Amino acid sequence: MAVKSLLEQTGGPYEILLSDDSSTDKTYEFMQEAVSEFPTVHTVIFNRNDKNLGIAEHINKVFDISSGDIVIFNAGDDISLPNRCARLLEEFERTNAWLVHSHAKCVDKNGNVAQQSYRNAQFFKTDDLAALSTAKALFLGATGSYHRNIVDKYGKLSNPSLFEDLIFGFRAALERKISFIDDELLIYLAHGGVSSKTDTNGNAKQNLASHKNLTRFLAVLEQRENDAQIFGLQKNHPVFRAIKKSRRKTLIEISILHQKQECFWGLVIKSPIHTIKTFLRSRKMSR
Repeated sequence: MAVKSLLEQTGGPYEILLSDDSSTDKTYEFMQEAVSEFPTVHTVIFNRNDKNLGIAEHINKVFDISSGDIVIFNAGDDISLPNRCARLLEEFERTNAWLVHSHAKCVDKNGNVAQQSYRNAQFFKTDDLAALSTAKALFLGATGSYHRNIVDKYGKLSNPSLFEDLIFGFRAALERKISFIDDELLIYLAHGGVSSKTDTNGNAKQNLASHKNLTRFLAVLEQRENDAQIFGLQKNHPVFRAIKKSRRKTLIEISILHQKQECFWGLVIKSPIHTIKTFLRSRKMSR
């Protein structure tokens, strides 16, 4: 459905890049089959990575092999409405923005309407750079489209754990070149990104996920700090103070998780049967 929704885009013709990050299923073959069965006026380019690059490196490669000034993303589980590309391109032309995003119709895996929790993201609340510099959600990244300037000026995503919306969104905020279309242009399969909350009191599995999110957020803060320097903010700007404070808080949270892990394994050595029973009981209660 995702591929078909791109082939059905009105306006154009557009360059459609279908890129498969070395998936282990038959995604690439399915994309080829969908294109062969559906005539389109658009130019379709296929890419299949020899090895899995991960989100950040895959995004970098997409910018390398695409030719347009505007890059519009569409994940494999999302569906673009027929006028999405045309509306986005009109908005870029009208505003000279570096980032254009929109509302989306959120659905769960069964196709039922899901909560639009992305409306709590910071772009819907403030344009204050200090607040944005430490935000764990800026906008619904699935709706994002970007001008190539966002990479040409600031560089590619430097850390493989980064999500493009958290970095490109902040870059566009620095430039004050963000535009929003108050309309649903995408059907979005709701799922989690970088969590705005961290559970330091969860079980071992939850703590591992929290540790991954916290480590990723440190990389986000580092990239945003570098981008603020490239933009030319002075060292005494509130952005740098906010990032420093957020980094310190995140490191403390990581330290707490490490202590909990060390305590758990210490108890396993001292009293293995009791500790394992307690762990299994806590997992059962958390379900």
